[in-house]
Amino acid sequence: MSERLDFAEFYRAAKDECLFTVLVSVGDRDLAQELVAEAFARAWASWRTVSGHPAPRAWVVRTALNANVSRWRRRRREVPMPDLDTDRTAGMLGIAPGTVQAHLGRAIAALRDDLMPERQQESRS
Repeated sequence: MSERLDFAEFYRAAKDECLFTVLVSVGDRDLAQELVAEAFARAWASWRTVSGHPAPRAWVVRTALNANVSRWRRRRREVPMPDLDTDRTAGMLGIAPGTVQAHLGRAIAALRDDLMPERQQESRS
């Protein structure tokens, strides 16, 4: 019984701050409430462990944000991503096709530099 009381006290003291922190991160009040509720449910289920954590509020916030990432990943797998050619991409972004190509060229060059740093050194010598 005392563990439930301790959790109840923790919940009353931490719920608003945790909700606000998650809300700032996700930008949607309904989603933030859902994520924080899920995180507090997980905290309650693991209260013996969470109550010994050095920062239980941070544990709740991190758990809520992790749940959001998991939700986003699941959704991403479920929603097919359209293949856009240069002209369609330019139309969607409201920019010229040449600008899309220039951005793509810079992005590919940056990826090459990050993924193959030895190639970057060779080109400088």
